[in-house]
Amino acid sequence: MKAAEMKAQFPTEAALCTRLIDCLTAAGGWEIYPETAGFDILAVWKATGHQLGIEAKLQLNAKVADQILPAHWSNADQRGPDFRAVLVPCTTAANYGIARMLDALGVQVLVPDSCIGRWKTEPGQQVQREVHRHGLHQAAPWDRASGDLREWGPTAWFDWNPTKRCELPEFVPEVPAGVPAPLQLTPWKVGALKVLADLELDGFTTAKGVRAHGVDPRRFCATDGWLKQLGGGKWARGTLPAFEDQHPEAYAQVLAQARAARAAEDAKKTQEQTP
Repeated sequence: MKAAEMKAQFPTEAALCTRLIDCLTAAGGWEIYPETAGFDILAVWKATGHQLGIEAKLQLNAKVADQILPAHWSNADQRGPDFRAVLVPCTTAANYGIARMLDALGVQVLVPDSCIGRWKTEPGQQVQREVHRHGLHQAAPWDRASGDLREWGPTAWFDWNPTKRCELPEFVPEVPAGVPAPLQLTPWKVGALKVLADLELDGFTTAKGVRAHGVDPRRFCATDGWLKQLGGGKWARGTLPAFEDQHPEAYAQVLAQARAARAAEDAKKTQEQTP
């Protein structure tokens, strides 16, 4: 398929990301985190926890190369994925040099392929990894029987060996990937959802309760904060943004966990009071 035809099939970065997510899901073994840790897609191999960070762009250019590479000022404490990749509709003779450069730096160049089970024959074929269902299955860097990571050979991926892997949210984000101004389910946002659950179930929260969810209570419990004071150290909902509307699936899970925790605590108290 010609470059123009491939680009027409994927007019947006979101369309590219949807294709890749479908392929990763079909390949099996992956947990997909859209718009996580600064990547369009952060894919986690569930058997080992290894992470693949992916940036999507409609053209393979210097901008996407800059996005996928770690900052030049990075230090030993910076988090990152084990593997890095860029996702583009195709490579061309004009950007073949960039594809070779990224491959030499340890960054995969992923392109959709309409030819199931065959390598592409256009410029850049040496560095491309097919992302259709069969191609990705064949190029997986793990032994699918044992789950062991292949450290050498044609299917091995360059390991960036980060000191710390990317921090994952407690719940898998149910958000679209590759869209402008994306919604991100960060660990902080999950903490805010837990504050909202306390407000819904109890009608109030406290600064200590907010802090227990891993968020700074100063943004919530202050004169100009998001919560309104009830007195006695209790705070009710004020101008707190509707994060539950941004992430309804995650909030439903947070709410279910909060209800279960309260039920368990009530059962424990009842048992302790029973002679």
